[in-house]
Amino acid sequence: MDGPLRILFIEDVPTEVELAIRQFNQHGVACDWRRVDTEPALREQLASFKPQVVLSDFSMPQLDGWTALTRVHASDPDLPFLFVSGTIGEEGAIEALRHGAMDYVLKGNLARLVPAVQRALREVDLRREQQRAVDSTRRPACIFIPGPAPVGYTLDRWFLCAPRSSAASFQPGRAEGGRFGAPTSLAADRSIGLLVRSA
Repeated sequence: MDGPLRILFIEDVPTEVELAIRQFNQHGVACDWRRVDTEPALREQLASFKPQVVLSDFSMPQLDGWTALTRVHASDPDLPFLFVSGTIGEEGAIEALRHGAMDYVLKGNLARLVPAVQRALREVDLRREQQRAVDSTRRPACIFIPGPAPVGYTLDRWFLCAPRSSAASFQPGRAEGGRFGAPTSLAADRSIGLLVRSA
């Protein structure tokens, strides 16, 4: 992991955060963290702080755990969310997992906290990697549109295409508002010749 782990605590008791941070320090995990206990503050920190993991209490005077979970997942469905609570109970914990929390840690057993966070981060990385693999298999290499100015199209970019024989003199780029950008990479296609992509 590059740089400190960015943790957003949703917790109304500052000393509880200090105990959690002590666990990360004992495991040699550098942290950059923020604490919030209201919904407006949560929204603000999700947007500005860009946490890598959210650790939330379940019962707080101004913000309940369910609302916190909903707001976090509305902001980023892949953002790891773990409950750290002494009041969640077994039924509440099961329900939390069903609603998208990745784990829960009892405040009386904070020794589980860092391993649980590390496991959640690994699971999210794996999920994103799998999704990228799926997306890459679904994306066509190029849809070729013939004509006087042949054009290729992928799901995210337009390409100008040229036969291999004319590649040396061809000046391609991406069409955008009648303008063409400078090419940044080359890709050979057996059926239509050379594809040149702009940034």
